[in-house]
Amino acid sequence: MIADKIDPADMRKPASFTSPETYLKTDTRPVPQHMFEESTWDLGNEVMPKEGYISGEYHQLEVKHLWKKVWQVACRENDIPEVGDRIAYDVVGQSVMVIRTAPDTVRAFHNTCQHRGTRLLEKCDNVKHISCPFHNWSWNLDGSVHNIPARWDFPGASDADLALREVRCERWNAFVFINFDKDAQPLENYLGPDILRHWRSWPRAHSRKTYHFGMIVPCNWKLALHGFNEIYHTVGVHPQGLPFTADCSAKYDFYGLHTRFILSLGVPSPFIGETTEPQDSLDAFLSQYSPPEAFPNGFPQVSTFPQARAVLADLLRGSLRQMTGVDLTQKSDAEMLDAIGYMFFPNVIHWGGYALPVIHRFRPNGNDHRSCLWEIMALAPYPEGAKMERDAPLVMLEANERFASRPEPELRFIGEVLDQDVHALRLIQQGLESDGFSGPRLGNYQERNVRHFERQVAKLVGEG
Repeated sequence: MIADKIDPADMRKPASFTSPETYLKTDTRPVPQHMFEESTWDLGNEVMPKEGYISGEYHQLEVKHLWKKVWQVACRENDIPEVGDRIAYDVVGQSVMVIRTAPDTVRAFHNTCQHRGTRLLEKCDNVKHISCPFHNWSWNLDGSVHNIPARWDFPGASDADLALREVRCERWNAFVFINFDKDAQPLENYLGPDILRHWRSWPRAHSRKTYHFGMIVPCNWKLALHGFNEIYHTVGVHPQGLPFTADCSAKYDFYGLHTRFILSLGVPSPFIGETTEPQDSLDAFLSQYSPPEAFPNGFPQVSTFPQARAVLADLLRGSLRQMTGVDLTQKSDAEMLDAIGYMFFPNVIHWGGYALPVIHRFRPNGNDHRSCLWEIMALAPYPEGAKMERDAPLVMLEANERFASRPEPELRFIGEVLDQDVHALRLIQQGLESDGFSGPRLGNYQERNVRHFERQVAKLVGEG
């Protein structure tokens, strides 16, 4: 194999692997300049501690110094498009009610009654007033008191005392973020100038969430996140993707707390690059992600890898235009085809571009540090001026249910891949518990984003 011949220090040299930048330069359309930018450095090779994945005490430090201090995605604006729409966001024993209080105003409140502490909202709905199901106390949409039965019986509390407790709430790119820390820096400062600048290429305000699935996975939330913040695992977990996935040629970058990877698709893994022709890569990609009836006369013929990428990108442009009516003719092949994954610290990975706008979100399962809620969502662009339907609601899978066995057409081509990830995550948590394992040994480059993330967590927990 090619990889066996290469010193790790040389892994990104053009003489070794074909870099994503090389494919970007052969694009048939202009590529956003930020995709060429480098923002990475050597983080060392020390063995990482494993306590963060198996220790209940470490989890409590994360609760106090991470989850109650950072900005985190609670929902999308189109989850609550109408005045009075509300949704609950639960994390580490805390529950937040996010509600649209005016056409262009979204606020967040602790999801608890100021009388006896009853949870106010169980599932998404639309209300004129916020009511408690226990004693029928009610509040206006802005959290002020609306009505308290037998108000005379609470002489020691003012209406201000009994108002709902507000949570910091800000919006960016059609996402609603919350922060439990009232003194936290503004969201845009938290994201940083590079993230804001990059994502001007991919506005999401006129996109709809077409599916939203969730599953409780028996592993620490950080382990689940890591599985989607590096591409190195493709060779072991998703070998069917090697003919069209340039896995260990991927590009990794850091931006403050956050990270990015760019993975070229439509070209082979360096593990099998010597034996894979451009036609092989195209055929494997279309066999994996297209219904057989889509090509009754056979797959398009190509002779070079840039041509294969251009053909696949054109097919995706046509498919999206047919599905959504959006014209993406001017968008680059890379934006149509490649996996451009941004990790918004601490728990969201959102793919840039247009053909693969997937979102992964990870949270501890309540206060269980050995299991997590993993959600996967996808967005589809809508034409300017077109009225969008409300975002698709969350559909939870059972503990041992397979994505590939679900009836939803959205899972037809990715269900197997997701099931492979779940199986691997189960095994990772089990193995980490062993006394025979001292801690993860991360690759210097391919798992650099994982190491960067863990350093940010350790810094927050240690500084707290």
